[in-house]
Amino acid sequence: MSLQRNAKKAAYVIVPILLLVGLFAVPATLRQLNSPNTLPQITPTPYLPIDVEEVSVIPHPVLPTSDKRTFDIVAKVHNPNPRAGLASYTLRFVLLDTTEKEITTVEKEAYVLPGSVQYVTVLNVSFPRERQLGRVQIDRPTEEVFVRLPETVDLPSFSLFLQERQERQTGGTPVIVQGGIVRNTGTFDWQRVEVRAVALDSSGGVIGVGETFVGRLLVGEQREFALEWPKGTETIQQVIAVPSTNIFKEENVVEIIGDPARLR
Repeated sequence: MSLQRNAKKAAYVIVPILLLVGLFAVPATLRQLNSPNTLPQITPTPYLPIDVEEVSVIPHPVLPTSDKRTFDIVAKVHNPNPRAGLASYTLRFVLLDTTEKEITTVEKEAYVLPGSVQYVTVLNVSFPRERQLGRVQIDRPTEEVFVRLPETVDLPSFSLFLQERQERQTGGTPVIVQGGIVRNTGTFDWQRVEVRAVALDSSGGVIGVGETFVGRLLVGEQREFALEWPKGTETIQQVIAVPSTNIFKEENVVEIIGDPARLR
């Protein structure tokens, strides 16, 4: 009987304590569940970064009467994301001399289409003749803001035919002229279509670069274009030309074939 009385006394003491602990524990648990650290985190769809595969510097022939050195710079960029691109992609080219001192800096804003290989070009970069170019440092954007295209939106599609190259004189300087024909084989009419091209030597190095704009190009329409760059000492083995258009600019779409809601 003594044991039963002691057990009852202990129960009268322990149960209220457990109830008090429970009353304090429940709000604490709720606060923990509702804290920002415990809520489900919504992470954005991961995209692979833009890859700058190659940067080439092409010197222009130095004229005896000129006090400037002039170069063309081209960066080959690859977007591995098939359905997402960049409406704005700015590369910063820092030209350094042989002592690693800065000569000049130029920036070029571009766009990058989904799943594409494109060329970002800066033409006719000049600096004093007494400076010797050592290398070009390229600074990429600190943040890449991708725009995902709906699955119903077709990417631009072009066919391109290169004509025979010619040589001519411009201002006493020999230049190479590369002509061609570009055709809009896609499903959208574009207000502004551009073509960039690189000339390669036998080892695949870039020895010339040019760009031009062909303007408005409707579906099924074709237009001639011409690119030119200073003639170098190396022999051109191949020219790669890439037609493109900025799909991220709404005003660039002239007319939609089919449902206008496809771009929304």
